[in-house]
Order: sequence, then structure tokens, then C-alpha cells
Amino acid sequence: METNHNFQGNLTGLIDLLSNHLYSNPGVFVRELLQNAMDAITARKRLGHRFDPRIHVETFSNHTISVQDNGIGLTRDEIIRFLASIGSTAKKDPDGADDFIGQFGIGLLSCFVVSDEIVLVTRSALDGDSLEWKGRPDGTYRIRKLDHEVPIGTTVYLKAKPEYEELFEYWQLKGLLQKYGKYLDVRLTLLDEGFEEILSKERVPWKLSGEEAVKFVEGETGSRPLDIIPLSSTLGGLEGFAAILPYTVNVQKRYFKRIAAENRELFEKILSIHYQSIKLVANEDSELYELFIPYLKFETSYGEMEMSAIAGQVDTLYVTATVDEFRQIARVAKAQQILVVNGGYQYDFGLLMKASEVWEQLKVEVLDVMKFAGRFTPLPPREREETRDFLEMANDFLAGCHCVGTIRYFEPADLPVLYITNNDLNYWKIVNDTMQAVDSFFADLLAAVKAEYAEEPLSRLCFNYNNPMIRKIVACRDERLQRRAIELLYTQSLLMGNHVMSNRELQLMNESLFYFVNLGLDRAEAGEHRG
Repeated sequence: METNHNFQGNLTGLIDLLSNHLYSNPGVFVRELLQNAMDAITARKRLGHRFDPRIHVETFSNHTISVQDNGIGLTRDEIIRFLASIGSTAKKDPDGADDFIGQFGIGLLSCFVVSDEIVLVTRSALDGDSLEWKGRPDGTYRIRKLDHEVPIGTTVYLKAKPEYEELFEYWQLKGLLQKYGKYLDVRLTLLDEGFEEILSKERVPWKLSGEEAVKFVEGETGSRPLDIIPLSSTLGGLEGFAAILPYTVNVQKRYFKRIAAENRELFEKILSIHYQSIKLVANEDSELYELFIPYLKFETSYGEMEMSAIAGQVDTLYVTATVDEFRQIARVAKAQQILVVNGGYQYDFGLLMKASEVWEQLKVEVLDVMKFAGRFTPLPPREREETRDFLEMANDFLAGCHCVGTIRYFEPADLPVLYITNNDLNYWKIVNDTMQAVDSFFADLLAAVKAEYAEEPLSRLCFNYNNPMIRKIVACRDERLQRRAIELLYTQSLLMGNHVMSNRELQLMNESLFYFVNLGLDRAEAGEHRG
């Protein structure tokens, strides 16, 4: 039997909130899946079951992976209760036995940041049914009972979105699993192309002592410690040790310096193959940063450029914090002959913000696109008076969109409007929209976040008075046509800026577009009759 359902709440808004604000690194979906698996294993242990706890990760073709655990699993009721109300704060079992399920939904939701579909196969230790759950970020999911029996536990299948495929490749995936899972107190394995590796340690390091602890530190740091100091705390039952190292450990860099000077072709090949890993280590090590940063390429308003070329062209390095902000402003910045660099991709922001460590004369500034619009030329008094009625009409409409209108001269002239926002405004809008669709407890939590703002921040819709069409719309005496033009320009600017659009905004775009199509058809038909 198969049943279809819808998530409760604004799932699109929650995913955007996670990807842009809570999960700055999309790789944390691995951490969330491992945490879900560990919680499920802990819950099954509480039942008194005797089993060998394990988490098994497997790669498949076309950037698909599975994460399997032999924990407690999920019943149909648990799937509907918690996965259907992702983001809610449902009360948990008083004795703590169901604690892991309360967090399961929000943990699984992080997977929608990197995948357009989640497939979950599960069998509960409390219920014999083998179930399959398929969910999509549009808010729909379905549950069906499988004809065959699967082992007790849960398996999650994910296929990467195109922009996150690199996270599902072997070396990236292995690195994430080791980062978040090598010290898990269960057997963690990775199967890739028929080869299985054990990624977790046989003994967790905080339980080591004496010579075992010495060997562990020596293996991790390359240095034998002078001594091991046991640590323990009765508060929370914490235990571990501190190691005293004999000297500071430095990473060997001479090899890279030599090939950068002697074999540029090989150096660039290494960069292209291990680009993400090099950006990661360059962020964390100042010497490697100094070595690699001149050769690393970044997206700019003038196209892709090496950092050395960027630093050679500008005195001030303008960096956007997000990809969306860069997309908003890149074309306009180029028209103003301003070089802006996209800092929104993984690791790029940190790399760019440290550029003055290598180029001391270079000033690095995070570009606030709202302030950037202050560079646009204001209208002289006569034209401000000519456009006053139109701007009042625009602001009357835009008030319901958390936006305010303005009219300026800016380049390029073929761009009629520019929708300007920033990360804080996007965050406020997501919180506001999500509050309308979630349960009262979660809404109260979001209200507390919203209360941090003294007043509602507003995005800006800037009409370009260099654009002939804007001048025609302003001069038009048909108020209904003007109103529809404002609606179409606003919604098209959201679409072109790759902003999340609400159902109301999508409906407005369709209505205003159809209005102008019908208007054109009616006038064409009237012209034929006159002819």
C-alpha cells in the first residue's frame, strides 16, 4: 500500500534558512546523517537488544550514496509524526527513549540542501513492517510498504544536486566521514567500487592512556609527546587526556614551492584536480595560503580571474558574502567599472578576506549591495516631481512585499530594474514567511529571532531612469497598466536574481504577464479590424 502526503510548514523556506544561515557548509549533511544513525543505535541499545552497532556508507554511480545503520528504525506512525512536521518541536517521550526521533526530521531536512530527493528504507525494532519513504523539497512525500523484508535499521539514499556533486565523490565523502565520524564509538565503513574501508577508530582516543595515548598523538601529529596528562570530570562523566608536545609541528611545503617555480604545468594540474582540498588547507594554514593564493581563481564581475591578477588591478577588493548578492550586482558593477569578487562559494570568503596578508596595500571590504546602490545617480528636482506619482504607486504595492521603491540613473541602460537585498534581509524574510506556516512553539522561537531587529528591514527595487521602457511606464497615464507593469518588473527582478519566490509572487508574475499578452493581442486584433 502506498500513501501520498505533504509536509507541514514552509519547507522551501526552511531549506533556504538551513542552506544560507544555519548550515554555512553544505557538507554538514554528513554530520547530521551520522548523528541520526548514532541516536538510532543508542535508542535500540536502550531496548536491551544485543547487536553489533554499525554505520555503513556506500557510493553508487551518478553521484548517489547510501547511509545505513542498524539502529532502532522507524515505524509508519513515527515517519508521519516527525518527518511530516519537519522543523516542529514536538514533545518527546518523558523517559528519553524517543529523544533521537525528535531530532531526526530536522537532521534529515539538511539533506535537501544537497539533494532533490531523499529515499529512506527502514524497519523498526518495534514493528515488523519494512517501509520506504520518498520525500522531495516541494513538500510532497510518499510512504509504501515493501514486499520484501529489510534488516532492522534505516538506510538513506541521496543523489547529489549538480552543484554539490563534488561532495559525493570518494575523496570528498571520505574526508567528511572522517571529519565527523572517525571517533564514533561504532564501526563506520565506506564501500566504494567494491573496496570497503573502516573509517572509525578501534578505540576512541579519549579512553586511551599510557603508551597507547602516546602512540595515538604521535600518529596524529608526527611528534612523540613529552608526557600524557590524564583528565577526568565527575560533572557529565567526561574523560580524556592532554598531550605535551616537544615542539611546534610544521607542514612540509618545499615540494609545492619547487614545482610552482619549476613546473607550472604540473602545479596547475594539481590545483585543478585538488582545488577544493587546497582551498580548505589554505584557509587553515598561513604558509600554504601564501603559497597557493596567487594562483587560485575566483569569479568576478569581469569573469574568472586569478587572485594575483585581481590584486594587481584594484586598491580595494570588494567581496560579496553570498552567491545571490554577487548575481544581483555583478553586471551593474561591471557597467560602473568596479571589480567585485564572489565570495559565496565554499571556502572562498575566508580566502578573500585574508588577501591583505599577502598584498599589504590591498584593502578588503565586504560589499553591502544596499550601500552599493548609493552610487547610483539621483534624479534632479524636476524629474523627481515628474516621477512622484509613479513612485507612490510603486511603494503602495511594494509595501506588502517588504520592499521600497526608488528611481535612479545607473548603467547598464538596458537593465530596467534592480532588486537589491542582502543576507540579513533574506534571513528576515525567510523567518517571517516561515512563521506563518509552522506550529506555535516553533513560531515563538522564530518570533524571538525576529525581535532582534529594531524595525523591519526592507529590500529595494531600483527603477533605472536610463531605461527607455521605464520612462514610458512613468509617463503612461493608464494607472492599471502602470500597476501591472510594477508587478511584472518586481517579480521578474526576483526571478532574474534567483530569489526564492512565494506562491503569491508567482501568481502576481503570471497575472501581470498574461495581462500584457492579452493587451498586445487585443491591440493587434483591433488593428486588423481597422485595416
